[in-house]
Formats: sequence, C-alpha cells, structure tokens
Amino acid sequence: MLRKNLKTSILQRQNIGNGTALRERNYDLHTGSIFGMTGRILYLFAGIIATSLPITGFIIYLNRKKKKPKKKKVKALVPTN
Repeated sequence: MLRKNLKTSILQRQNIGNGTALRERNYDLHTGSIFGMTGRILYLFAGIIATSLPITGFIIYLNRKKKKPKKKKVKALVPTN
C-alpha cells in the first residue's frame, strides 16, 4: 500500500501525462499490487479459473469420445381399423 501511495505522489509531482502514468503503473496492474492484497487474491482466483477452463474442456471432449452412440428403437407401424 505504501508503494502505491509513494508512486502516485511521485507521478503527480513530475507533471507527466496520463498515458505515461499508466505505462509507469503497468507492472503494478499486471501483478495485482495496484489494488493491494485484495487485488492479488482476485488475480490468483482469475488465474486459477483461466487455467482450469482448457483442462475441463479437454476432459469433457474425452468423455464425449468414449460414449457409445445410443441405438434408436424402431417402432413397428400398426394399422388401425
């Protein structure tokens, strides 16, 4: 938290543009440290979810391949009087 406050105050004192300030905060955005410990925890959960999606998709794909197709029952046509 202290690092964020110091960096923000340094960027404000330098009188630089918003684009440059965002480039300076690029590392903090990508590591989640710009939001403190809460941001790091959220980034952790987002990373776990993003990692699990291809794995679970592959498992679903394999399970569909293993299933045998169901045989359809043929109904006999019965004439009605």
